[in-house]
Amino acid sequence: MIYGYARASTFGPPLAAQLNAFAFCDVVRQEAAPGETAVLDIVVEGLQAGDVLAVTRLDRIGRSVVGLIGFVRALQERGVGLKVLDAGIDTTTTQGGLFLDAVTVFADLERDLVQEQANSEIQAASVGGGQNWKAAGIDGRQVECNSTAAGRRHVAHKRGSPFGR
Repeated sequence: MIYGYARASTFGPPLAAQLNAFAFCDVVRQEAAPGETAVLDIVVEGLQAGDVLAVTRLDRIGRSVVGLIGFVRALQERGVGLKVLDAGIDTTTTQGGLFLDAVTVFADLERDLVQEQANSEIQAASVGGGQNWKAAGIDGRQVECNSTAAGRRHVAHKRGSPFGR
């Protein structure tokens, strides 16, 4: 069976447009509130080998590339296919499986690069007792904080600086 899943979105396609795209589906389920996934969880729980989950866009089923890859791998392990209408992805075909494998490789590469960068920054910061601010281009009134999950660098000012509180 082919199950269509539509989720309301603040910025994406309207729910009615998503529902119209699922005319080929045997069953269509919808999530009324943006950000909710309770219906998706129920649909996924009921999927069996040979079933296909159809969505209009990848962001309907995940918020990050790593999360999407994990979700799709879990479906594949159960013998469930995935169709993403706007991207033309269909994991039940050879081409769709190949595309998904390529995306997986890039997601793994991105994760490794972020981890390597985080490790090198931690190592650089540990030189000089962990306060190697001059090497990092930071004066003594600033503190650098790295968010390894997002791969972003943030600088916060210490108290006593013009921007501190």
